[in-house]
Amino acid sequence: LAGMSAFDAGHLLSIIPQDKPSIEHWQRIARYFDDAERKIVDPALKATAHARAEDARATAAQIRQAAGAKR
Repeated sequence: LAGMSAFDAGHLLSIIPQDKPSIEHWQRIARYFDDAERKIVDPALKATAHARAEDARATAAQIRQAAGAKR
């Protein structure tokens, strides 16, 4: 149950529109999915949580790169 709660929290945060992209926001989402991956037993859901955590980290990295390019 705790794993699915973390998964749902990460999912909901990922679909909420942001006024301004935030590295911290996407890192937080990655942490929720990492937590879900550790706690979920089902292999398919574990894999999905892992993939979504990686996607959230990649999004944070893209925001960081874009912010660096603007300077």
